[in-house]
Amino acid sequence: MKNKFMIIGLILSFVIASGSVISVYGFETEITNDRGIGCGNLHWGIKNFKNDNPDENFFTRDSNCDEIPANSPYFDRDNVAVLHTEIITPEPNSFRWQAILQGEDPFGNNATEGGALIDNTNFPYDEIEENLRLRVQWLWSNTETPNSSSDELKARFLTNLWFEHKTATDPKVLIVIDLLVDELNTDLQTGNWFQFPSENVDNDSPFDNYSIQHCNLIPKPGGNSEQIYHFSVILDDKNRDIGEFREVTRNIKEMISAAISHTLYDQRDGCSSSKPLGNITDYQLTNIEQGIELNAIPSTANHIGAVEGGYSFSELIVECESPPPSGAWMIDSDCAIPESISFDGNVIVTNNSLLKILDNVTLDLNLGDGNSLTAQAGSGIIIKSTAKIT
Repeated sequence: MKNKFMIIGLILSFVIASGSVISVYGFETEITNDRGIGCGNLHWGIKNFKNDNPDENFFTRDSNCDEIPANSPYFDRDNVAVLHTEIITPEPNSFRWQAILQGEDPFGNNATEGGALIDNTNFPYDEIEENLRLRVQWLWSNTETPNSSSDELKARFLTNLWFEHKTATDPKVLIVIDLLVDELNTDLQTGNWFQFPSENVDNDSPFDNYSIQHCNLIPKPGGNSEQIYHFSVILDDKNRDIGEFREVTRNIKEMISAAISHTLYDQRDGCSSSKPLGNITDYQLTNIEQGIELNAIPSTANHIGAVEGGYSFSELIVECESPPPSGAWMIDSDCAIPESISFDGNVIVTNNSLLKILDNVTLDLNLGDGNSLTAQAGSGIIIKSTAKIT
């Protein structure tokens, strides 16, 4: 049964049973604006760190969401942010990166300052104890490479989530979860990039980590300081071809909880505690970034080169909790169903909540056997135009 998309004001409760369809408007459950990167720098800003060629990035669509013919398509996609990180002037401990961002990072850079026209008004996001789900699409290329096979460089494609303690001021307490989606090393025969399978280096965490979990204290002008906890996770380690857009989707609720509750951060640069202050309710999500970092191997060498790649999707949503093994599926907070699912039973939306069934998702409730989807008074359901309830 394909749904017709309707918008109806909700006063009384209603039921979707076999042969009936209804959609109502309500609060959104997506956190990432322009998650398909389809409107250029309308929401996504550009950010650089020591990048020797920071202006080589481009979007394949402009801020009016129109395709830019000179930039599109990029490997058959017309909704891409193409990033370029380069080391032109060699120096020991070379480290550079470029990223697109939404929201405001703890260092005072926000999407507007980074080149976007407006900020993502969903940030800061306070309810991070919810069931958050991340979906990322990206591509790596050999359009730019190390200068030669003797220039050993490593490149990492990352999605970063920044969390800030709501009340701590001196030091300001920050947590960044670095989610690694791709790692490239130099091919010592050709000088090209090749995909490197990431290896876990920290067994003190419930997740595979590409770097040791650590914290450092950064003095700031005016006497205040920032204590930053770095929690790395290998989000994807699959070997994929060059020039091929790929996707990873993960529920990150447990990762966030682990990053905030972890007690064995390696203390560096004056960090005063191996555990972040407080618990998950003390933090807010302030920023999401997609970026590429480039560094020399070994870190003392003077290597040069560049890396290019693109991100075409970044979605962060509140995902509904899994249905119970028996009984009715009670949904009592705003959430989305992002993937097709079968549940032989009744679904009831309560507590002034909104349920959203996303595009191309089928919610199979076996309606023909008398099961139903019910929204109680004050609650609502959004059924996207390509979603189905059966």
